[in-house]
Amino acid sequence: KTRYKIAVDKGRQMKGLMDETNTLNYGEVFVQYTDLNEGYKKIVLEGDLFVTKNPCLHPGDLKQVRAVDVPALRHLYDVVVFPAKGERPIPNELSGSDLDGDEYFVCWEEKLRPSRPCDAADYYIERIEPSTGATNEPPPVITE
Repeated sequence: KTRYKIAVDKGRQMKGLMDETNTLNYGEVFVQYTDLNEGYKKIVLEGDLFVTKNPCLHPGDLKQVRAVDVPALRHLYDVVVFPAKGERPIPNELSGSDLDGDEYFVCWEEKLRPSRPCDAADYYIERIEPSTGATNEPPPVITE
């Protein structure tokens, strides 16, 4: 097993949060990071980027999203804010992740962006309660 360290100036490791303002749409994220080379200046990202979680085992564990500026979220920095809207939570599309402290790699380096997107793997596993035969339900879908 060989590992390579690649210095990425246009990328950060960040914790994930959910958009409690319900402003972000599916496929959008809010990212504001601290630029240590610019005197701790806060920079809001806008445009295409990708996000993943370690381990990234499936091509669909790397998600292309659009960073947007949401003034109501500018008090948050050095985190990636995911939308509450959508048929399936974006973090779940990334190695079946959730927002209980998982860290995500956020990258806006053009040279590292995938040439084509891949569908996310289905990490949802239906569990059947042996004594009752009841199944667990998938998380509710927020459409508004």
